[in-house]
Amino acid sequence: MNQDKRTLLPGLSLFVCFCLLTGMEKLITHFNLPPSLMALGEIVCFGLALAMALPGMDRKRFKQRLAFKMPRKGGWLLILFMGAATAFAALSLNMLEYRLLAHTGLRLTIASLPMPLGGMSFAWRLLIGVVIAALVEEIYLRGALFSVYGEEVGTSACLLFGGIVFALLHGSPLDLAAGFCAGLAFTYLTYVFDTVWAAVLSHAAAAFVTVVMQWIADTYAPFGIWNILLPLTVLFFLLFAFLTLDTLGKMLARGSIPHFEVSAGWYDLWLLVKEPGFIVFALAFAGKIILNYWIG
Repeated sequence: MNQDKRTLLPGLSLFVCFCLLTGMEKLITHFNLPPSLMALGEIVCFGLALAMALPGMDRKRFKQRLAFKMPRKGGWLLILFMGAATAFAALSLNMLEYRLLAHTGLRLTIASLPMPLGGMSFAWRLLIGVVIAALVEEIYLRGALFSVYGEEVGTSACLLFGGIVFALLHGSPLDLAAGFCAGLAFTYLTYVFDTVWAAVLSHAAAAFVTVVMQWIADTYAPFGIWNILLPLTVLFFLLFAFLTLDTLGKMLARGSIPHFEVSAGWYDLWLLVKEPGFIVFALAFAGKIILNYWIG
């Protein structure tokens, strides 16, 4: 019974979180909620999901994830560089996908900001998109869920699972690639530094870059910045990707961060995605897509 609770409740919490986020998005769209309620909604969605997941968790391991551990030499740079690289990669992917599919009115997002941030002050964008989102999302996803699903499978399967969950939880079909990249990066940082705060800081850095780019795009749209924004984001992605890989290589060579643990490959990933809670969560995502794009 304890093992069933350990695997079932965290998975079902994903489904609950997804439903709450979807409901909040609808409320924001139809009632034009003020930023204060949007901030509260973000906290409530992930807070309730966390509360639901806690009874099925190893509390001791969760507390270890929440403990702050000072990164070794190069750690701060890796966290910030990877956050910036993730943001520019996601922005580039989103804009490229929208252009290829002939969409207009490009929406800048890294999929870590599930609630629309347009039309509000820059300060509110920073508070909701950078501070609150990074904190509550990473404590739940990389703190709680990683403490459950990251202990029984190999590293590669855990990273892929983290990317898939992040993509489905916040992504529309056009944002899946961006969400997957972000989830993969933040899960990796949690693994190598063994603390959720590495993911929180990197998530905040990525969100800050996105908010700034969104402000630049909104401010200078009349001057034709959209014509150069995609090449510019690709250029910055290549720059920060190089800095990330260079820092990562040096840290691996020094033994400052661990290498991947041996895993059973795709079978380990199958052990995670076959859980009833995750299946219901994935079906809910598919149902949302059908309702939004097929029925209208």
